[in-house]
Amino acid sequence: MKKLLLTILLVVGINYSQGVDYSMIYLIENYAFSSINVATLTNDTTTVNQINITDDTDTYYLRVASDTLGFYNDNDVRIVYADSLGDLWALKDITAGEDLVAVGDVSVGDDILMATGGIIGITGNEIITFDEAGTINFTGASVDVDGAFSASSLESDAGAQFAGGLTGVTTMRTTGNIGTADSASVVALEYGDGFHHITVLTLSAHIVGTPNAGNNLAFGSTLYTFPAGTHVHYTTYSNIGFTAGTQQDDAPDIGVGSVVGSGASATLNGGDNEDYITGQTWASTLDGTAEIDGPLGATAGILTGISLNAAANSKKVILNAADGWHASITGNLTADGTVIIVWDFLE
Repeated sequence: MKKLLLTILLVVGINYSQGVDYSMIYLIENYAFSSINVATLTNDTTTVNQINITDDTDTYYLRVASDTLGFYNDNDVRIVYADSLGDLWALKDITAGEDLVAVGDVSVGDDILMATGGIIGITGNEIITFDEAGTINFTGASVDVDGAFSASSLESDAGAQFAGGLTGVTTMRTTGNIGTADSASVVALEYGDGFHHITVLTLSAHIVGTPNAGNNLAFGSTLYTFPAGTHVHYTTYSNIGFTAGTQQDDAPDIGVGSVVGSGASATLNGGDNEDYITGQTWASTLDGTAEIDGPLGATAGILTGISLNAAANSKKVILNAADGWHASITGNLTADGTVIIVWDFLE
């Protein structure tokens, strides 16, 4: 089929009422068509006025029917039509090589696809610009959301800046300058702006270690690793419970540190095994009953020791336990609950 190209079709004095002929048609420039004719199609119930546009192999139709003016393809499928209210309907994809300008509303049932640098906005005062990297830029306007956000969080990349603050935002999530949860049984939610962080770690049946029945043993497991670089730690808070097999009346020494506990010891080492939260003798039954510790500054003191964390310091946050374990204890020591860390990323 030859390329369909009708540069200008100017219709003057057309009355779309049924039974009224077209009074004048000017075809100013036409290519690739073998014929154009005006037809009136009549059956028992309907009179349809249409223009037939034919090339060597196919016929297209501009048809007035049912109070609409429609353009039909060679399979007699309506592609575009205008109704009696003045609305224009496109039933297939629209590809616009230049600007698409509409005086009224544009209602889209599927995607809007634009070339890089495409805009949605007001002429001369572009509001939203999309680039090929996936960035959306707002210019010439503020972003206003009436009422409260329906979602509970707003995610931003590192370095995102919100001049004047964010009104109505109750929690803001970030993916910038974050660390990683070190186990499938630990989920990390990062709140902040990419520099100031509140990291919430949720533990679900997290295995801390396996007690050595009847013997002293220290062990631990990593919950979180801070990102590389320099950060400042402020406080740590925990609300967790422990479970241990069939023997649940042990009282282990529990702490949060930057190095994994190890060795045949009934207590943590008083140093890096517990430099975030100093060892606490567990008072509750090991049946999942939770205890709260904190918020606490570093064991060495607020803004001292591990809290002033330079690039060479340990980035680990480790839940440690030590005890002279009961002779009847079996299975793993597991933890459920929440550990919350407040900290700032520097560089």
